[in-house]
Amino acid sequence: MPALPENPSLPPRLDILGTQISLVQIPQVLDLMEGWIREGGSHYLCLTNVHSVMTAQNDPLFRQATNQADLAVPDGMPPVDYVFLP
Repeated sequence: MPALPENPSLPPRLDILGTQISLVQIPQVLDLMEGWIREGGSHYLCLTNVHSVMTAQNDPLFRQATNQADLAVPDGMPPVDYVFLP
């Protein structure tokens, strides 16, 4: 079941082996980024592929950085399939 982020303006996330991946598609990413630019402030996103998920298994700081990103966008077909296929 997807987890809701602390910030309600962000999309929910799905846990894959301890890495929280945003349930988001590219048009929504672009809309969010445009809003961030208008608002100012600082935000960051991670492109989260299989290598990122596996690295996060052995590197707690990397996992923390990914999980605390405003968005952890699925990158590559395995994470996309896992997130969006039934």
